[in-house]
Amino acid sequence: MAGGYGMRDIELEMNLQQALDNGHNVWVIGDIHGFNETLRTLVANLALQRGDYVVLLGDLIDRGPNSYDVVQYVKTSPNIVTVKGNHEKMMIELFSLPRLERPDVKLATWMYNGGRATAISYINAFTDEVGNEYTDLLDQAINQDKLWMNQLPSQIVLDKWRLVHAGYDPEVDLDCQTDSEMLHIRK
Repeated sequence: MAGGYGMRDIELEMNLQQALDNGHNVWVIGDIHGFNETLRTLVANLALQRGDYVVLLGDLIDRGPNSYDVVQYVKTSPNIVTVKGNHEKMMIELFSLPRLERPDVKLATWMYNGGRATAISYINAFTDEVGNEYTDLLDQAINQDKLWMNQLPSQIVLDKWRLVHAGYDPEVDLDCQTDSEMLHIRK
């Protein structure tokens, strides 16, 4: 990972560029927002060949019913990669705080922006058919997924394309953009 402005994964960028240079497809898909079956159907319809990739532009979670399943699918699919979106950032920030120190405003903001669906999705994944909740496993899964999300690049820079969740500030040099611009800008 390159440091400084907007985290990048240079090895990932080289792999994607090599795939393009070798004539493979690199498909780019925007916000998934917890819709696992839709994502799986779309990926199946792409009929990926060996060497092809799918790049997701963040916002894997929130709003839809299956955020947990989306995250697990992406984490375990070697030809699907993603940049971080603002919804992942909200989850990372919230779950990076000790449970009793999580400000109500951060929790309320996340819940308002679709986090409730994500929370339910994770709880359901660790609740059996009679309603027993496996809290330790749930906490482990949230922590592992938070760590995974936190290491995601903010942007992917290729020879002809730059891939980012939200956009770039046109008044700031491309190589000086911060996560704030790349995850939130609406200019």
